[in-house]
Amino acid sequence: MKKERKQTVTKSDMNINNESIRAFPIATQVISDGIVITNNLKKLKIGMEWLEQQLKMAKVDSIANVFYAEVQQDGTLYIDNKKDIQ
Repeated sequence: MKKERKQTVTKSDMNINNESIRAFPIATQVISDGIVITNNLKKLKIGMEWLEQQLKMAKVDSIANVFYAEVQQDGTLYIDNKKDIQ
């Protein structure tokens, strides 16, 4: 074994946490071509109110304008608008 002062520093020695915060196990689709996937919202225990609030904060006028949206592992909403794919 190396002497104590010659040993390599570890992340735990420096109190560094390498695990990212994960609110959900996988990213989950909640909107497909303007249609809300209510079963996935239920599985994630997220209500329509939350989804509408997130869309409003992203300045999306209508769910019909969303091509694809998913809840990321960290709990944020990824949105791809229909106008983005043209």
